[in-house]
Amino acid sequence: NSGSTKTSQAYHLAKWINQKTGKTFRLIGANNSDSAPFEDSGMVEKGIVDYFDISNREVALADMRRLSEGFWPRDITEKEKGNKEYFHTDDKCKTTDKQWENIGGYIVEGITGISSLLLNHIRNQSEGVGFKHSFVYEEDGYTIGGLQPGHYGLVQQELYKLIVQGFACLPIQWLIFTGLVSKGEDKQTRETVYGPKAAGQAMSFEIPSWFEDCWHLDTVIE
Repeated sequence: NSGSTKTSQAYHLAKWINQKTGKTFRLIGANNSDSAPFEDSGMVEKGIVDYFDISNREVALADMRRLSEGFWPRDITEKEKGNKEYFHTDDKCKTTDKQWENIGGYIVEGITGISSLLLNHIRNQSEGVGFKHSFVYEEDGYTIGGLQPGHYGLVQQELYKLIVQGFACLPIQWLIFTGLVSKGEDKQTRETVYGPKAAGQAMSFEIPSWFEDCWHLDTVIE
């Protein structure tokens, strides 16, 4: 849950691994607060953690695909200073074998944030991405579109592809995802189960099977 120190624990784990191995981490965040412990401690400034903020990207779905396939923004050259960054699906942004040797793992903050980001990304598309919006409301130049159940299904499928067929296949030793907790239902037994919160509750009991280990963190006040 929020306040359960999941981001802080990811920070301490990355710090410990860096101290033991000397390897760096890549951090992907969907909210402004996701990088706070890494920024405040100087890990980003020192190059121990390379941070990618996905929160305000115009092509969020494509960017997440690129990230899951091992592409990463490259440094802007003096000639290209007018650009904020260079990030495309081409060899210029492909992580090299030499770079992989120095990367210990990825931290993705997290399943819940990425789900919300992709849902909002779909909501902002005028055509509704495969399904018409359940409603469209316009006010003073702004448009709000309501999502259909099919949109949630699209995001659920995309999460599986990103995690299982993408990030999990990268040549790294550690892959850490965080997420808020959600209550769902086992499809066979109908028992209440808990798992990472994603797009809709139907995925809560399935997501833990995508990882080798799934931990639940909570704060206990005695």
